[in-house]
Amino acid sequence: MLDPTGRHLFVDGLRPPPGFRMDVAVGTTYTLGLVSLLLPPLAMAAHDRVNVDDGDVRDDDIALLEAVRRLADRTTVFCHAGAIHVPGTYRRLLTFAEDCVVEVLPSRPGRTFHPKLWALRFTDGESMHHRLLVLSRNLTGDRSWDTVVQLEEDPAGAVDGAPAAVFLRQLPELAVKGVTAARSAQVEDLADTLQRVRFATPAPFTRGELWPLGVGTDHGWPMPDNVGRPVVISPFLDQKTLKRVPARDSTYVSRPDTLDELGSAAFRGRRTLVLDPLAETTHFTENEDSWSQGVGGEPGHSDTAQDTAPWEVRSGLHAKVLVWNDDGSGWWFVGSANATGAAFDGNVEFNVLLRGPQRSCGPQTLFAEEDRRGELTLSRILTPYAIEDADPRPDPGRRVEMDVAAFHAALATAGPQLVADEESEGRYDVRLAFTSDVPEDPGVTTMRPLSRSRTDARALGAAARWPDVGLADLSPFIAVMTEVTVDGADTPVRLECVLKAELVGVEHDRPAFILRTLLDSEDSVMRYLSFLLDEAGGSGWYLDGQADGERAEGSSLPRPTYEDLVLLETLVRAAGRGDESLTRVHSLMEDLRDHNGDSPVVSEQFLKVWEAVWAAVEPQRGGTR
Repeated sequence: MLDPTGRHLFVDGLRPPPGFRMDVAVGTTYTLGLVSLLLPPLAMAAHDRVNVDDGDVRDDDIALLEAVRRLADRTTVFCHAGAIHVPGTYRRLLTFAEDCVVEVLPSRPGRTFHPKLWALRFTDGESMHHRLLVLSRNLTGDRSWDTVVQLEEDPAGAVDGAPAAVFLRQLPELAVKGVTAARSAQVEDLADTLQRVRFATPAPFTRGELWPLGVGTDHGWPMPDNVGRPVVISPFLDQKTLKRVPARDSTYVSRPDTLDELGSAAFRGRRTLVLDPLAETTHFTENEDSWSQGVGGEPGHSDTAQDTAPWEVRSGLHAKVLVWNDDGSGWWFVGSANATGAAFDGNVEFNVLLRGPQRSCGPQTLFAEEDRRGELTLSRILTPYAIEDADPRPDPGRRVEMDVAAFHAALATAGPQLVADEESEGRYDVRLAFTSDVPEDPGVTTMRPLSRSRTDARALGAAARWPDVGLADLSPFIAVMTEVTVDGADTPVRLECVLKAELVGVEHDRPAFILRTLLDSEDSVMRYLSFLLDEAGGSGWYLDGQADGERAEGSSLPRPTYEDLVLLETLVRAAGRGDESLTRVHSLMEDLRDHNGDSPVVSEQFLKVWEAVWAAVEPQRGGTR
């Protein structure tokens, strides 16, 4: 169990089953990386021509643009207010994913919205298929050791989906700002279908139970008293948890700084382990710039890597697992909850409780190296850790860090606005405002629109404004940085986050304008159309053309070309299928028109072919434009 070689990419869990497409997706995360926000739509679109790795996209950024535009309105991500990471580079492509992001806070003050759940519904046009991903991983570019439980719909399954339905219905009520009616309806509709679904347990487990916390359910601490050989795997621990877990034959796998903070006296009679330093992942990019610049990248707005809160685990151990023997079975509690009091007393979390035969699911399966010589088991990447001091060694800045995080969350609830006054065609004077009282600043706080560089940061206050901002650089996202001096600490606490503000005063169709800046040539438009017209990922009508494999400048793909008959044939086939592809093409053509109604990057030749096809099929679609 927890075989270190059994790696599973997060994006693999988002891909539709064969023959299905994404219908609705709802994700939850504590911290959110805005660049990582683009991963789910791309994985859900399942474009065959695009190579997706965990946190990396290569080969075709046109596919990324199409996937985000197609699926962003079906995808909603709930995250803790004040816990969005500041990316190193602003990407205009984020414009099409802005509405996906919903900032939330738990109903209990001082607690954290911490679940890492993805509820997915796929369709093949006739039937539906549901999937749940219960993770310890946030939607970020972290390179850490995490867990994922993938549950597939199965009418004979042992896991009832109703608790997930209850959980989803609570999410819009936690939003710091109102959720749109369309997204609330999507979440409710997904909850309605989940209510009746059962899921299969992953082998070798035979039973399972979904375990939401902090949303009015009766669930609490899952481990009974007097269990056998308990194992606690968690990057964070506290005294309350140590008292809950029987000391006899217990094992704790955590991080060195966590164990040092509690002191060796707290672990008397207990075994303490940490990841072997050689198992720590070294390839990690804080600002997530391992993605190609590609479509929507703005190199001129790049910053260096940002400072983050020390309690955010960005590499190393991040898994949260409780394992024990009881009643002849092996039990696993897996998901988002750390082994802390807050996790089971007010935090919003989501876990799954699994049960299976003790011989294959008990704690001994984690430490069975003597029975499995030559295999890389979990125990082979762990090493004993000796805590030097008997007494606790608290971090002097921890309380300040928590206060600053709470301050950032309070800023989100104060109704931040970016008010844009148009000074000339497409150029704006932007000022910061709040709809309610701003909380007291615990230190020195600066803010800036995410599209502006760090040198454009302004002190928090009524005078914060930015002149001459172009329409393409307007964004509701604000980068916030707070610095506080801490007594007894060598360096000040410095925390950064992104808040989602309300963008006020922009009458232009900003997404359509940005689309025109991204699709600024006929080549790019033709490549985009190939994805719209081919559900399988764009292997269709555009011609590889040149026998010598001519490439478009800056691209690894063949230069797209077309002929009248080839294009007409593909459009007619799409009309015959009666699917959404022609509607998406129509929407694209409308968005590509400038303020004069012209389409400067689309040739008259193509427009004639397209208008003939659309005129033939439009009456069958209700005649809407």
